Amino acid sequence: MKAFLLFILLCVPPLAQAELSCAQIGVVAEQTNKYRDDGYSLKEVLRELAKLEKTNQLTAEEIELLQRVAAKTFVREATPYEIVKECERPR
Repeated sequence: MKAFLLFILLCVPPLAQAELSCAQIGVVAEQTNKYRDDGYSLKEVLRELAKLEKTNQLTAEEIELLQRVAAKTFVREATPYEIVKECERPR
């Protein structure tokens, strides 16, 4: 699971840069699927995402967004593709 945290740290920008991209959000969705399929629980995935706030890599709001994405993906409410398309949709 530490690989998950490291992977996310490499994929997200420092706070000084722009907000999370749709591609980065899609990577979190894909990795969530991988960890679900490898037998990790949703609670474990969400706990690892929460650790990112302590690294100052992400804001609390960004972590909440990634946790919602992970939860939707974990229970197969949405695929990573659907998550990215929803993110890319103009608001």
